[in-house]
Amino acid sequence: METGVSLPLTFSAHHVPEIEGKIEGITGKFKIDTGSGAALTLYAPFVEENGLRTKYASQSQTSTSYGAGGASKVKVVPSLLFQFGGI
Repeated sequence: METGVSLPLTFSAHHVPEIEGKIEGITGKFKIDTGSGAALTLYAPFVEENGLRTKYASQSQTSTSYGAGGASKVKVVPSLLFQFGGI
């Protein structure tokens, strides 16, 4: 029988669930958006602060994402390591 992992969950000021995790070894709080079609979305302030745009410039591809606010240009990078709850 397989077992699961219990994750401590908190809520942001806007009542959005958050978990603590790491991406590429960078620790942070990550919001859970069950309505998003993306596996993981990182926003520009986090990307710039942690030098991820420079690190992955050669691997990124430009795409268009659509949401409630309309269309947005995004950079897609394959295979970033995201860890949470020991997984």
